[in-house]
Amino acid sequence: MAGALAFLCGLSPYSGSMMTELTQLPGVLAAEVIGVDSNGRPLICCNGVASIGAHAVWTPGAPLWRDCIGARVLVCFLGGDETQPIVLGLLEPPPALGDPDPAAGKAPDTLRIAAGRELVIECGEAKISLRKDGRVEIRGTHLISRSSGPNKIKGGSVFIN
Repeated sequence: MAGALAFLCGLSPYSGSMMTELTQLPGVLAAEVIGVDSNGRPLICCNGVASIGAHAVWTPGAPLWRDCIGARVLVCFLGGDETQPIVLGLLEPPPALGDPDPAAGKAPDTLRIAAGRELVIECGEAKISLRKDGRVEIRGTHLISRSSGPNKIKGGSVFIN
């Protein structure tokens, strides 16, 4: 018990000498993203402490940190060191991205998806493939083409069966 009391008071139970004081922070805290540094890392503000650049856990598909300004994040500190924060993830959708519920907002007028060589959309036996060379392939067990107006097939040559 005396050793534990000495440790709490800053004395090493092994040597009796004073230990260096290290501010240990709790395991996980909430913080706010307040900016982005020159390396693209999030600048966070935690417990009113001045902004500090943080490392972040890599998450595929995560938004850019510049789009997360104002969002709340979970932060831990490497070895309990307040100068080495690590952002674990977002607590809420970033304000720049708006409402995540598509039914609550208006659908975009245009949705553009780009790919370098090929874009493929698949669902079960159905597949649509768009290739860089201009080839479009539609495959499925049943294909239906409906039109209330003219339904045209145009091409250099058209093959049916």
